Amino acid sequence: MIFTGQDHASAVSGDISKRTRWLKLASLVLPIILLIFMVSALELAIKGNLSQLRNQQLQQLGKDIADISRLLDQELNASIYLVNGLQAYVESKSGNLVAGEIAPWLTNLQARGRHIRNIGIAPDNRITYMFPLAGNEKALGLYYPDNPKQWPDVEKVIQTRKAILAGPLSLEQGGQGLIYRSPVFIEDDHYWGIISVVINADTLFQRLLAEADEHNLALTIVDLDSGKTVLSSKITSAAIDARQILYVPGHRWEVTGTVTPLPMNSTLIGLRLGGWFVALLTVMLLARFLRSVKAHAQTLLALRENQERFARMFTTSPQGLALLDDEIQWIEINPSLCNLLGYSRQDFNELRLIDLFAPEAQAKTLAQMEEVRSTYQAITDHSRQFEAQLLRADGQLLTGFITLGICYRSNDETHWLLQVLDISERTRLDQLKNEFVSIVSHELRTPLTAIMGSLKLMASGKLEQSGAANEKILQIAVQNSDKLARLINDLLDMDKLIAGKTEFDSTPQALLPLVEKALEANQSYAQQYQVSYRLQSPAEQIHVAVDAMRLQQVLTNLLSNAAKFSPPLSEILISFSLEPASVKVQIQDQGSGIAHEEQHKLFKKFSQIDSSSTRQKGGSGLGLAISKELIERMGGNIGVSSSPGNGSCFYFSLPRIHIGATDQSRT
Repeated sequence: MIFTGQDHASAVSGDISKRTRWLKLASLVLPIILLIFMVSALELAIKGNLSQLRNQQLQQLGKDIADISRLLDQELNASIYLVNGLQAYVESKSGNLVAGEIAPWLTNLQARGRHIRNIGIAPDNRITYMFPLAGNEKALGLYYPDNPKQWPDVEKVIQTRKAILAGPLSLEQGGQGLIYRSPVFIEDDHYWGIISVVINADTLFQRLLAEADEHNLALTIVDLDSGKTVLSSKITSAAIDARQILYVPGHRWEVTGTVTPLPMNSTLIGLRLGGWFVALLTVMLLARFLRSVKAHAQTLLALRENQERFARMFTTSPQGLALLDDEIQWIEINPSLCNLLGYSRQDFNELRLIDLFAPEAQAKTLAQMEEVRSTYQAITDHSRQFEAQLLRADGQLLTGFITLGICYRSNDETHWLLQVLDISERTRLDQLKNEFVSIVSHELRTPLTAIMGSLKLMASGKLEQSGAANEKILQIAVQNSDKLARLINDLLDMDKLIAGKTEFDSTPQALLPLVEKALEANQSYAQQYQVSYRLQSPAEQIHVAVDAMRLQQVLTNLLSNAAKFSPPLSEILISFSLEPASVKVQIQDQGSGIAHEEQHKLFKKFSQIDSSSTRQKGGSGLGLAISKELIERMGGNIGVSSSPGNGSCFYFSLPRIHIGATDQSRT
């Protein structure tokens, strides 16, 4: 299985390397000379031909864009002629219109107009007549001065006494439209009203784009007066274009057509491909042959090196390793596995894989192997990891972290890799640590209760005191007893949270009273550090489903930390940030701030930022870790935003509960 002979492999590799360099040089020179000659001749011919073709293409593009401009002008003029005729009719009637007379005429004209969406007549700037009415009910009765979107354009038409085409713009009835408006002045130059025709911009532009598609060009229309793009279709890169100016009422539109330069014709393509094919084929065949020779030699050398590397790794690995076939017969076993389980290499010949595991772990191991077989994927799913009890040769049990997977599979052969890491000591230490925290906390709480009761009784003045100095000493003792009790309570809270034994009584309740209560409880603590709290109440009543006592514990941790790390005479701001589904409570202090690379330590157990100022403040390093667990158990999240010199903002978010007006009045 393992190959040797590194010196021979190196000699073979050196010989192959020399031959490869010589063959590569010889095979590249002639094909490159031929390639340069053919490419030079071909490219000169192609360049001249392409230049001629693209000049012809540009001339045709100019004709096409002129045709599209004429088409657009014709479509717009149809609406303009209609308005002019209607304007003459109104003037002839001195503005006295009868709906019954004009309705059939205008409805017929609108129906015959390809892109006319509706015709509106607005005496005194109010749309009174609308043809057709169906589908345009929203526009009927519209008073232009009350419409801030359309009134500026209408006012401009009245002031200039000229018809203007506006748009495209969004219509009240839906869709995009171009609106041609013309003012009507009757006897004595008296302003009578506005006549407008709404052109369906969607269908008009579709017609133009369809025409552009027929000519295989991209179409763009830009209003030169406003700089606004009226219409834009696909734009191709490295394109050629032609432009034409179209004058519409009140505007100058630049119509631009863009096409992709014509590719080479089939004759040039065939000539170019033929020349390239001959040269490249020669180069590719030689290069492929040389690569195959070189790759074969390198593969043999790499195989030998990999076999030796794997053998060294397998043999010297501190973890127990074994190779097995698909019949679960041992192929190879490293010394670490023999030492770990106390078996010799010969002993394994009499053992099955399942015999290495304790009886209660055997079924689990077989199930893991079967799962690997059924879901095997060479890269993403080829192994399983699990903890299990193994049985040593002397009958003792050890806890192992097992990795069992398929390391090689072909049509008729499968190899398994077993990896065993002894985690007995780690498991034992974890258990000892948990037991230590629990035992020490419980053992210290009972005497502390008695000590604190006695000291507080003496500090209260109910017992006779021998002087102010004794009272100060007793006060110090009480404070230190409280600190020790808080430490033990933190340890117990963290132990319960980790074990999942903490009970939560989450009920819907108002959030603001809970925050106000926490502020009141921490006022004296803030006064010790000469800081003050300022509450920014939310604009609305907020309800959350929380355990009030646990939330008070979180708020106390955050408020006391903010006071502890704020400079004297500074202010701590408590604010709320509302989202539809959540509320964020933010506590902003004016302390020295926390570097970004240090912030990940804040919410870990027994973790503090390593600075002299932080250590002087004291603390167990559990408050934020406990707060994180409590907030997450209540369905929220907690975090911090800070930078050096800018203070810190600790925050937590909770899901909001929306309570009806009846329920709010009861609360």
